[in-house]
Amino acid sequence: MSQSHHTRPTIQIARSRFKRDQDGELIPPKIIERKPYPGDIHPISKVHISTFIRHLPIAYSYGLKSIELLPRKNPIGEPYGFYMNDEKRIILYSLPWPTWTFKSLPPHLEDWYDSHAAEIYRNDTNVEVRWKRHIDIAYFMFAEVFTHELGHHHQNRFKRKYKYPYNRNACEESADRHAKFLSESGAFRIWHDMTENTEQGAGANG
Repeated sequence: MSQSHHTRPTIQIARSRFKRDQDGELIPPKIIERKPYPGDIHPISKVHISTFIRHLPIAYSYGLKSIELLPRKNPIGEPYGFYMNDEKRIILYSLPWPTWTFKSLPPHLEDWYDSHAAEIYRNDTNVEVRWKRHIDIAYFMFAEVFTHELGHHHQNRFKRKYKYPYNRNACEESADRHAKFLSESGAFRIWHDMTENTEQGAGANG
């Protein structure tokens, strides 16, 4: 007896339905990278994301139309990125490098940035979050934003297979669980390897 959509593992569903080219290779989502806002960077680039996608479970990219790196339009974190359910698109915004400046910062955000190795400085007028290493802000974008939005896509793509979260808080908590699972997959090591090889190549050519 064949398995139904409700009983088949998501990876089997994705493999059987993923769009493929003439050679049978999976066609990944379109990845678009626009120039970041002045003074910003894209912590994870188009090249990184295209490689991450090949090393993450395909159930998370199945049916995803595009991943777009766009210039930031709003204050930092408002938002870092988001998932568009109807259009099946993930948007990731550029971020300042190496310093983020806020008029004030709640303690839970200080703790959050501190957990990603950012340094917090206060003075009479503002709060500064300083990133000392590119790898730290890159991992922040990968683990806290990109994988979180992939979690939202997974929720939406398989909402008939799994009970969809009943409210916004439950939806965010579910996406966080997906993000934790994906961030522990080992895929981010690719960023370090790619960056290290690039820097070594630049040094050799210098």
